[in-house]
Amino acid sequence: MLLNHTNHAYFKWSPEQRSAANSQFGRVIDAPFPNVDPEASTEDVAFQAGVCCESLLVAATVDSKETPAERETVDVLLQGEMSYVVSAVKFFSKRGIKCWVATTERKSIDNPDGSKTVGFAFVRFRQY
Repeated sequence: MLLNHTNHAYFKWSPEQRSAANSQFGRVIDAPFPNVDPEASTEDVAFQAGVCCESLLVAATVDSKETPAERETVDVLLQGEMSYVVSAVKFFSKRGIKCWVATTERKSIDNPDGSKTVGFAFVRFRQY
């Protein structure tokens, strides 16, 4: 199971990204990324990450199979505010949970009016 701890809901992913996630991780559960106060201290953000990540693990355990032997492996897709992500990766890594990022190829078009149209094409999942 992949916990999608980002601001990008699974149903909005490209068909290629959904297919890769299903193939690599099985099912995907959205676990929305929290708002992180830009005025918060590093310690406050680390605390927020710990509280949020602990609740995600509890929810994943409840959502999973009944006995420990039947429980799914939990991996986490983490993308968002960087100081929170660093704290969350540390939290999950200490518990043996793999964290991932979706890699993309940036596609940019220079428009005649000088503006740019930018898009991103999913490439693969990369482990932190």
